Amino acid sequence: MKLQRTYSPEFENALNSLVNPDVKRSIQQKLDDYSESIKNGRGLFYSEALQPYKFKLKYNAESSLFAFLISDNLGLIASLDDDPLFDQTIFNIYDLVSKDQIDNAYFRIGQQIYKEESMLA
Repeated sequence: MKLQRTYSPEFENALNSLVNPDVKRSIQQKLDDYSESIKNGRGLFYSEALQPYKFKLKYNAESSLFAFLISDNLGLIASLDDDPLFDQTIFNIYDLVSKDQIDNAYFRIGQQIYKEESMLA
């Protein structure tokens, strides 16, 4: 399967607002590490993935939304969706937030995504 990595405008704005180029590089490296992991069994991806809230979804579906602590003070909200019809896996990166905002951002983004798709039970 091919891997497609997508970025939301919120993530791009948050990344661009960072002043320290070393922090930006480390975030890009972490995303590259996750992408490699997705292509090669997903071990690292799932070992670091968190789901701080359990969304109750229709059809007994499981949430593909995850939170990651990617540095001492930054978190990432992303999803991973397999699309067998187009033989691809989509790694959606939604937001980059401070460590203390991970849970709130995860809940907010999940509510938005699952409401738009009418998936909340």
